[in-house]
Amino acid sequence: MLSVFSTSSFGAGNSGDLILSTEKLTIIEGGRVGAGTFGTGLGGDINVEATELIEVIGAEPSQSVGSLLGASSLGAGDAGNLTIDTTRLVVRDGGRIDSSAAATGSAGNVDIQASESIEISGTVPGSSDPSLISSGANIEDELAQQILGLPSLPSGNAGNVTIETDVLKITDRAEVSVVNEGLGNAGTLEIDADSIMLDNQGSLSAATRSGVGGDINLSTENVFLQGNSTATARAEGIGNCGNIRIDADNVVVLEASQVIADAFMGMGGNIQIDTQGLIICGECQISASSRLGIDGQVNI
Repeated sequence: MLSVFSTSSFGAGNSGDLILSTEKLTIIEGGRVGAGTFGTGLGGDINVEATELIEVIGAEPSQSVGSLLGASSLGAGDAGNLTIDTTRLVVRDGGRIDSSAAATGSAGNVDIQASESIEISGTVPGSSDPSLISSGANIEDELAQQILGLPSLPSGNAGNVTIETDVLKITDRAEVSVVNEGLGNAGTLEIDADSIMLDNQGSLSAATRSGVGGDINLSTENVFLQGNSTATARAEGIGNCGNIRIDADNVVVLEASQVIADAFMGMGGNIQIDTQGLIICGECQISASSRLGIDGQVNI
C-alpha cells in the first residue's frame, strides 16, 4: 500500500499549501508527498527545507509507481509551485520531483537549491520510466484518462525548472526536463552549477509536441556530456524550437553525445556556446535544424 502525505482540491476551492521543515526527508517505495487539484481550484504550493538531505528513491514494487515529491493538476486549475532548499538531493531508481498537468490547467514552476550536490540516476526497476526532475504537461495512459475524465491531449503549459547547486550529476537514463506533450508551450530550464555531468544516456530536455519549445540555459565552470547523453531543445509540431545557451569555462562532449535544437515544421532553435575550451568527439553532434522549416544557428 502506498504511503501518501498530501493536500488536494476536488472543486472550485484552492488546495492548501504543503510546508515541510526537517533535517532529512526520505521518500521510498512509491511513497508520495504532494499537493494537487482535480477541479477548477488552484493546486497548492510545496515548500521543503531539509538542512542535510532529501532522497526520492525507487518505486512501489507491485505497480512500478515511482516515489514522488510533486505538485499536480488533473483538472482546469493550475498546479502549484515546488520549492526545495537543501544541502544534498538524491533522486534515484525511478523517483520523481515535478510539477505536472494532465488536463486544461498548467504545471507550476520547480525551484531547487542544493548547496552541495544533486544526483539523479536510473529508472523504475524493470521499466524505462526515468528518474526525473521536471515541470510538464503530460499525456496519461488510456485507463487513467477514462477513470479521471482526462483529455487525450493536455492543453495547459509546462512550467519552468530552475536549479542551483555546486555539482549536478544526471546518469543512467535519468532526466531533467521542461516538456509539453500536449497543445501548450514548454517552459525554460535554467541551471547554475559549478559542474554539470551527464553520463550513460543522461538527458536535459526542453520539448513540445505542438506549442513553442522551451529554452535550456546552462551557467557552469565545466559541463561534461558522455555515454550517449543529450541536451535537447525540440519542437515536434508546428511550433518553433527553443534555444540552448551554454556559458562554461570548459565544454566536453564525448561518446556519441549530442547538443541539439531541432524543429519539425517550425524554426530550429539557436545554440550559443561561450567557452574557453571545447572538446567534441568525431561521432558527437552539435546542431540546430528544422526538418521542414528554417534551420537555426550554432555560434561557438
